[in-house]
Amino acid sequence: MNALIFLLSLAQGQPVEPVEPPRPGAAATVVEARLEAGDVFAVDLYADLDALLLGQSTATPAAQRLAGMESLRAAGRDAETAATERLTELLRRRLRLRFDDAAADLAVEYPERRTTGAGELATLGSFARLRARVPAAAREVTFFASRSFRWIDLRVAIGDRRSRQMLEPGEESAAISLR
Repeated sequence: MNALIFLLSLAQGQPVEPVEPPRPGAAATVVEARLEAGDVFAVDLYADLDALLLGQSTATPAAQRLAGMESLRAAGRDAETAATERLTELLRRRLRLRFDDAAADLAVEYPERRTTGAGELATLGSFARLRARVPAAAREVTFFASRSFRWIDLRVAIGDRRSRQMLEPGEESAAISLR
């Protein structure tokens, strides 16, 4: 959408006004994407995974989140596993990578996942990693996060090229060249 407005403004000879970044206090979700060896595209989504795991807002007070985590832990390992599987499916539905307009199958990992003791909030860590195999002939990739995420601060590294895009909730990124 932003790119279309930019191009239309240029075509009409009007000054281009950039989309305002999130206002102070309206934090963006940081997403770091990179092309790894073996034609794997990896995306690290930095979010409050425990709040998402519990179905809570990221603005939920820490004491309430702690009570939710304790309840989940008290429900047993099967309940924790089921909640993590639900979160994984939620992320697969609400986040997308497209290679040349074809949706990719995403694998979701929690690299910082650990067992915690009483009183600790983090169980899944501070980020989720999504991976997708890049099709051999793919020329470009786009990233999408549903409106359930705040602004997205998308940071991309492909080889020695770096780029950054600020995406409004529900906006798909501009195409990013893979070559």
